[in-house]
Amino acid sequence: MQGWGKAIISDSLSIFVLGYRKDTTTSQLPWLGEFNYSGELIKVSAILDSLYNTHFNIAEIKVAHKSGDVYYIFSRRVIGGNYFTPYIFELNVRTGEVIKSALIPNSIYPQNTNGQAAILFNQNNTITLLTFVDLPDSFRKTFVTELDTFFQIKKLIEIDNYVDHHTPMAIKINDDTTYSIVGFSYSSDSTGNFVNNTYFIRTDTTGNLLDAKHSPTPIPVGQYILGGSNKVELDEFGNWVIAGQRPNPNCVGCFSFIPYIFS
Repeated sequence: MQGWGKAIISDSLSIFVLGYRKDTTTSQLPWLGEFNYSGELIKVSAILDSLYNTHFNIAEIKVAHKSGDVYYIFSRRVIGGNYFTPYIFELNVRTGEVIKSALIPNSIYPQNTNGQAAILFNQNNTITLLTFVDLPDSFRKTFVTELDTFFQIKKLIEIDNYVDHHTPMAIKINDDTTYSIVGFSYSSDSTGNFVNNTYFIRTDTTGNLLDAKHSPTPIPVGQYILGGSNKVELDEFGNWVIAGQRPNPNCVGCFSFIPYIFS
């Protein structure tokens, strides 16, 4: 049996790892492992939702703390057809119980590939989801969805495109209720060469762009890779800390992570 951790949650007593285990049929089964701070395994349990007889896809999950031992997990499910549907559930990491769950399809583009980028939970009991939809010609549209704690959709906001080829990665709700979004893009520079880059946008609550910019230092395609496997976090000083990766010239197929700070 093989395992792969995809997210880590910790408290004062334990470290919880969410991931999947592969059985002899190569099925990827979502699981929750609990370790103490000496590295000893306390228990492993499957993450099961009684509403479904198949497991969800844990390869891309996002986590937000609700309260106590309870967390919101933003993932995806196949419910028919060829595409994943965004899926959210409330998980007690101490007991492994899935308390409730819901599918959150994009009502504007329900038949397109939906990707999940980030999840936030704030003190006014609003869950904010950052997602994107793939369109023909590799174009993408970014969306912000606001839910209540019963997983009812309060708002679905289509964000104005700053660049067509992009992957949103992180979101912040500002004090003036505007949204700040950071992600990766793939576009041509002033000389016509394609480059990877990071971008920052700020929008109002209806998705209109108020500010938009690229990092001043683009990254030539082929030297670095920026994509969905990278992480973007907001530090305590308000800087966006971006983890990119580049090929190691001494090891074919190996990657070493390079940190970028973009604020």
